[in-house]
Amino acid sequence: MIYNKMVGGNMKKNKGFTLIEILAVVTIIGLIFILVIPKITTSLKNKKSDVDTTTTNLVLSATKLYVSDHSSKFEKTDGNVSCMPLRELVDKGYLDGPVKNVTDDKDITNGKSVRITYNKGFKYELVDSGECSILYNPPCDSDYCDSSGNGYTEVAYLESTGTQYIDTGVNAKTGITCDLEAEYRSLTGNNSIVSAFDNNNRFYCAHISNLGKEWTLGYGNYYLASEIPKVNTIYNIRSSLLQNEQKIIVNGSEIISKNIIDNYNLNLNLYAFAMNKNGVAANFSRARLYKLKLYFGDSLVRDYVPVIDSDDVPCLYDKIENRFYYNQGTGEFLWG
Repeated sequence: MIYNKMVGGNMKKNKGFTLIEILAVVTIIGLIFILVIPKITTSLKNKKSDVDTTTTNLVLSATKLYVSDHSSKFEKTDGNVSCMPLRELVDKGYLDGPVKNVTDDKDITNGKSVRITYNKGFKYELVDSGECSILYNPPCDSDYCDSSGNGYTEVAYLESTGTQYIDTGVNAKTGITCDLEAEYRSLTGNNSIVSAFDNNNRFYCAHISNLGKEWTLGYGNYYLASEIPKVNTIYNIRSSLLQNEQKIIVNGSEIISKNIIDNYNLNLNLYAFAMNKNGVAANFSRARLYKLKLYFGDSLVRDYVPVIDSDDVPCLYDKIENRFYYNQGTGEFLWG
């Protein structure tokens, strides 16, 4: 009898789950999915978002700094929207370009903008450039404005200290002539105001080199030069190269007047404040540039004036293209 009870007891314990028990288990598993899986998904999304946020936070911080530096240019009216292209932040030096998404190393410099919305404070969002229909266009409060509404102030001259230069974008070829006014501040070695040089040809709008005991100043494809007696220190040499007249005037005295007839094409852009030597800036000058005009035939293709832009950066402004040309060397230009 005892044996039968034991057998009966074991048989009862080995019976399967009841329907109620199965439903209870399914319900519990369902609750686990409902409570746990979304958290796992969110965690994975956040992990990916954290990577993207690195780039986003960098861009937004740069934009906030720009807005802080130029707060007067952004309207503080509720609902006002401005869009700051990343390209603008790179060009202004607030971001190092190219700007890349850390998750896929994709360059987003030209495809993204920051949407700036003012509602009792500025709100910043990184969006596709196509989502920003209101382009950043600060009001111009200067006496002079470029085509984009950026202000600038004309100054008397731009001065290089020996490490700055500007690429004019104009190719040194037959038909290019120059009209410039410059002042050398110091002479050591070779000093180019505007020139280009390859292994076969050279083009000097203004260039002084130290040959032996005398200084020479050359212009054109050939090294047409006139000697300037060397003194202990040569400062304040003012020179003007007149368009369509191969003349160089130093301190009011004409030292060169020659006709140059030649065909040449260096396939190199003229550099200002340095020489474009086979694509590399060389022969930097320490000089002041008061004006620079470049002609192709009878057409004026560049009309540079020294200016300070709206960010107080000294540069050259071209009145033909209505755009700024900035230093591509190191250090900063002086001005006065």
